[in-house]
Amino acid sequence: MKKILLLFCIVFTSFFGFSQIKHITFTDSIKVDVNGFGYVNNYRINAVPNSNDYFLAGTYDNLSYGMNYYIANLDYQGAVIFDTVIEFSTVSSMPYPYLNATVASDIDFTIFSNYENTNYKNQPFIANFDLYGNHNWNKYYEIDTLNFEVRGGIRTDDGGYVIYGFASNWTTMNMSYIIKTDGSGGVIWSKFYGSKNAGDVDFKNDIKTLEQTKDGGFLFASSEYSDFFEVGASLMKLTKIDELGNIVWSNALSFDAPYENMDGGAGIVSVNVIDSNNVIISATISDTSLFTRRLVLLNVDPLNGNTNWKKSYYLNAGEGNFNVEKIIQTTTGHLAGYFNSDTYGSVLFKLNTTGQFLEMRTNQELPIGNGNTYYVSIANTSDGGVITSANRNSGSGVMLFKTDGYLNTNCPETMSFSLPIEDTLGFVNYSFIDTVYDVVVNELSTTVLTPSNSIESINDNYCSCELNVYGNIDYSSTFADSVMVFLYQITETGKYVKRDSVETDVAGYYQFNYLPDGAYVVKAVPSTIKYPNYLPSYFDFSTPTTQWDSAFVLNLACGNNTIAVDISLIPKLPQTGSWQCNGYVLEYYGYNSGLRRAPGEPIPDIDITIDQSPGGSINSATTDQNGFFQFTGLNNNATFVVRADIPGLPNDSIYTFTVNPGDGPLDSLNFYVDTVGVYILPEYIFTGIDLINSEDIDVSIRPNPTASSFNLEINSISNSKIEVKLMNSIGEVVLTKSPNINIGLNRISFELQNQPAGIYFLSINYENQHFIKKIVKQ
Repeated sequence: MKKILLLFCIVFTSFFGFSQIKHITFTDSIKVDVNGFGYVNNYRINAVPNSNDYFLAGTYDNLSYGMNYYIANLDYQGAVIFDTVIEFSTVSSMPYPYLNATVASDIDFTIFSNYENTNYKNQPFIANFDLYGNHNWNKYYEIDTLNFEVRGGIRTDDGGYVIYGFASNWTTMNMSYIIKTDGSGGVIWSKFYGSKNAGDVDFKNDIKTLEQTKDGGFLFASSEYSDFFEVGASLMKLTKIDELGNIVWSNALSFDAPYENMDGGAGIVSVNVIDSNNVIISATISDTSLFTRRLVLLNVDPLNGNTNWKKSYYLNAGEGNFNVEKIIQTTTGHLAGYFNSDTYGSVLFKLNTTGQFLEMRTNQELPIGNGNTYYVSIANTSDGGVITSANRNSGSGVMLFKTDGYLNTNCPETMSFSLPIEDTLGFVNYSFIDTVYDVVVNELSTTVLTPSNSIESINDNYCSCELNVYGNIDYSSTFADSVMVFLYQITETGKYVKRDSVETDVAGYYQFNYLPDGAYVVKAVPSTIKYPNYLPSYFDFSTPTTQWDSAFVLNLACGNNTIAVDISLIPKLPQTGSWQCNGYVLEYYGYNSGLRRAPGEPIPDIDITIDQSPGGSINSATTDQNGFFQFTGLNNNATFVVRADIPGLPNDSIYTFTVNPGDGPLDSLNFYVDTVGVYILPEYIFTGIDLINSEDIDVSIRPNPTASSFNLEINSISNSKIEVKLMNSIGEVVLTKSPNINIGLNRISFELQNQPAGIYFLSINYENQHFIKKIVKQ
């Protein structure tokens, strides 16, 4: 039985010298210190590119009218490095700012908001700060007779900005606007966009979301309200413009029944640019047959507006409406977003760019059922995870949830959900009259009230469980620096996945931080130059081992006990002879690709170990690009054992041989590897043979393993004759049969009573096709 160690971990504060930043997750809260006067809300979070920091911003309400913003710089754990309140002078007696979007670069931080003028009408507002919170510049863009609703803003590839939304005179004029600026907020161009059905009187257009396309232009999605088309309904409108704001194409969509068109609170969610030919548009629509809300994804070619594919999704019974709030693209190329559930709060999900859902779970501030957490923003992080912000249920301040690439945090208040159901989707294209106006906006700035209010917010680490693996590597009672330590995580299916690696410091110390709960194995690999007389070693609670299947499995869970995972490198057993051996590691069935292929594809970077019996471990080697390994200088009178060591894959066969004085080198100690094991196979079996999948025959063995006999079951679609050879592990033929088979299921019996226990291989020739099946006799 494999040995299991239950490892409990608590908060670790003593050492963080070389943390694996890319695997950090946290659930944290920040209590904003405003001395009891007012509160901060409307939080937005961004990861700073090329950094492990975050920028957090919100609007600050000091219980009197003002235009105030809270800005904080956070470290990789979500702790506040500095924060401040920036106050801008106003011309309105009752300004009410709202933070619509934020964006962080590696040099600055920008907010997109609104500025209320003397007519109490909102105007687009952009403010820029350095990464220390110092104000660089601000601009607001005014047409004093119009009210501008700011929907969002982005940083453009040329270092400038776009701010966009909906403009109205509160009566008949209702159009979208886009203002393109340079890197200092100077207007490059500004345009109004209106569209209408031929029977409508007024132009109407409301941009909901916008992104820059790979050609430097922009694609935006807007809602098109049309009383003429359908009373009380809005269509989804997609518009592609060039880098100067000129329309390239536009397309309005009406979804087929039983879906209603963008009404009843449903609407456009996000535009995600995948590449030059693929943009994914997301929206939510009503399903009048299931009485629920669906998520819709459209993959559109931005060059011409053609639809590449379209899909719709709905949640499983009892999980409510698919009220998606936001979808972003992660740094690994996947899409991630969240929807709001009345029962569970906000629920995160991840899908790939073909529309396949991968993960769905919620991370909560309070135990599920005692209070719901609703996110107010989401941003991607450098490791493929996301970070979300939410208002604290337990008082003023903000909750932050930093996940890994699987949307997990270390907080126990987490629940996974079944993936949504995919369904068909149809729509009709409609033509609208498009009108574009070049408009002139007054480019103005406001002053910053100095000094800004520096405040001291505090972190309240909500989730106190931080799981770590740490320890020292030593050799001959001396600490071993510059040793690579590998952490393998064991999945639910038993697969070993190399999660991370780190090099020991001068004290031989290593540490892996912020790990999700689960099972792990630790391996130390010394440099062959610095430690030529020591072997790669797995952690074992009593003594280290060179084999993964003898290593301790560390089951990480939250608790109150810790242990050090210390490894003493295993010294090589000295050899004084001149004998040598070599071989290859080759692919059997789909080790790398998952495809069934002919044997013989070399597999590099596989660890091979050789032991002397009795004696101990001698050496290890790693296969080169040709799958080749070699051991030299071995004793000329000893017994050796050679293994291919691939974590998670058992060795069904190993080479054991005795060397006598005068024996020549032994070559062709070949291993074959598939997705479930490592085998020794007779080389001649594969000469001139292609192993292929066949639709004409299905071959299986029952029972396997067996104690005495087994049946070869062949399901064929034609009458034929086959040749069957049963061979032992060294290629000796022990049984042969040449039966005729008929259409349908055929059973051919084999007796192994007179054969010793071990590994056998069944070679089956069928109409120029060849099959190899492994049988284990117990």
